[in-house]
Amino acid sequence: MEVEQTYFEQLNSNFDLGIKLVQKKIHKLKEEIKACERYISHLKKNLQSYDEEVNQLKDKCKVILSELKKCQDHLELKEEALVIQDNRIIQLEDTIDKLKSRIQELSKFSNKHSKEEQENMAIPDILINIATALDRVEAYIDGDTSFNPKNTLNGIQILLTTARGLMQRNAQDAINMQGLYRIANDRINGLSNELTNIRNDSLQRERLLTLAYNNEVNEHRRWWQIAQDRQTNGQRIALRKQNRINVLVQEKAVLQILVRRRKAEADLVEFNRAWVFNRYQK
Repeated sequence: MEVEQTYFEQLNSNFDLGIKLVQKKIHKLKEEIKACERYISHLKKNLQSYDEEVNQLKDKCKVILSELKKCQDHLELKEEALVIQDNRIIQLEDTIDKLKSRIQELSKFSNKHSKEEQENMAIPDILINIATALDRVEAYIDGDTSFNPKNTLNGIQILLTTARGLMQRNAQDAINMQGLYRIANDRINGLSNELTNIRNDSLQRERLLTLAYNNEVNEHRRWWQIAQDRQTNGQRIALRKQNRINVLVQEKAVLQILVRRRKAEADLVEFNRAWVFNRYQK
């Protein structure tokens, strides 16, 4: 009887130790579940940051389109301005090609990330299975002996090993993603600086073109005014000349009348002289 009592006490002691060990494992698993949840939240934030980056690239594309529209509005300037605008358009096209390449890289990364998400979907399933197994262990502790707890614990260990492998893989992927994200940020910063420089050059060239255009308009207006003044002066001179011609024509007509009258008078005097002479001859 004493041996049996000692054996039962030993069993109870082992059972209590097993319960404490299981409770520690349950607590550890809960902590790992919380860590998994935090990691999943971190991955979601990374996805949101990449979505924001894509939206920023779209906004930059809109800005470039508006700049192209401004270039089209200046196509009516003189030939030198057209050459400058052509160079500007070529620079903008190169920038757009770089943005397209970056967007394609992000789309490829998004496709790769979708595959990783499919793998990450296994983690919640594993956590659910672990929680179910823990419920069974808890049921065994409460007195349910309809199953072998060792198999359940082995299953939990397998699930934990699988989850740990997935988490390590996800951690490495997160490190790789951070590296890609830094590279993308560097490229975006480079493109932003390049766009800023191009925008500043464009503004300076636009000011120069506007100044040249205004100078050309003012010069054209000045020469037009000179031409108008010359035309007006020419018309006035022509009118004065025409008036002078009319006066001269009138004077000519008067002189012709006077000449004819003087000639008639001279002819009459000559006739009278001849008549008187002939009369005295008789």
